[in-house]
Amino acid sequence: WEYCFLYYYDAWETEGLTGVQHHQPTQNGMFEHCDSLDLGRTPLTRAEVRAVIDELRNAWPSNSYHLIGRNCIHFAEELTRGLQVTLVPRWVSGLGRTAVNFAPTRWLVNCVWWFMV
Repeated sequence: WEYCFLYYYDAWETEGLTGVQHHQPTQNGMFEHCDSLDLGRTPLTRAEVRAVIDELRNAWPSNSYHLIGRNCIHFAEELTRGLQVTLVPRWVSGLGRTAVNFAPTRWLVNCVWWFMV
């Protein structure tokens, strides 16, 4: 399975709806698949992997999504740490980190984001 973190336009008031979803690798119909990264094999057992996923489902409700502050890249970083595999490469998260650390961009994104939700 492949896991991702999503938000739902109609779920901002819904407490407890997880944003963690799974699908067959490269088969998420909502997005165009570009590339895959081999992050290695986890040393965890199947039961331990399930426990990591269950913990993430609880910790990542859909209504906590934020375009640059808490998104799919942040989720992927947390997932790779939990699975004890190679971390997400910096080039994947570089633009988002730049945006969140640059005050004018952060302000603009926040204005647009809160208008959308």
